[in-house]
Amino acid sequence: MLTLYYSSHIFDYLTSYFLSVLVGLAVSSAVQGPAEEISVEDVRKAIINIKNNKAPGPSGIAPEMLKAAGEAGVQWVTDMCNATNMSPSA
Repeated sequence: MLTLYYSSHIFDYLTSYFLSVLVGLAVSSAVQGPAEEISVEDVRKAIINIKNNKAPGPSGIAPEMLKAAGEAGVQWVTDMCNATNMSPSA
């Protein structure tokens, strides 16, 4: 069991630990080339799998709103993701 007695020990330990974790993430998450285009089917599946009764994100769009938008909403989200080169997280 690790026992830390001083705040400087805690700081040094946590700094060392998180730097080792972040260095591993930086190396493994590097991607080169253009972003892969998001398909309408991928977005449709992601929207279907969103749980209801969850708080909306920064956009203010609740899961129920996306589901109620139907195919127009699926196409809108697909277009937005492809326009900004980001993938939706499901």
